[in-house]
Amino acid sequence: MIRAVALSAGAAAGSGCVGERERLDVPRLTVEVINSTVTPGGVIVGSAAATDASGLEFVAVYACTRDSIFLNSRQVYNRARSAEFPFELPVSSASAEGDSVVVYGFASDTQGFDAETVSVVFIRGSSTTIRPEGDALRRCLPDDQARNAELHRRRGTITSPDP
Repeated sequence: MIRAVALSAGAAAGSGCVGERERLDVPRLTVEVINSTVTPGGVIVGSAAATDASGLEFVAVYACTRDSIFLNSRQVYNRARSAEFPFELPVSSASAEGDSVVVYGFASDTQGFDAETVSVVFIRGSSTTIRPEGDALRRCLPDDQARNAELHRRRGTITSPDP
């Protein structure tokens, strides 16, 4: 009797394991920018690639100047384990000589982990030397509250407003 109870308890405990657990991992993201300088009104060209064992949710690449943000059409994936795409990002025609353009890449996976990368391209050939106010890097990397709100919007999460 005791042996039968022990065997049935062991079988019940063993049936709780239905397979391997999904492992936590963070997306790997690379953004390759072909040109290190760009003219005002020009285009930044490159490619983005991301991998994630649990599956990607989306990958996006932005070009941020002090006065504007351009988004490469956001690539949405349904648990794809890898993604790669070329991008062309326009640069504001009002950009000043020597100013920086931040190329910001972002990837998110189905487990809620994110990866980001930043490259910088410089404006050359502009007749304007007066830089607009603002910070291109800060424009691409908003504060945590704004970033969290944007991530919730992208994922379709419903959140309640702050009191």
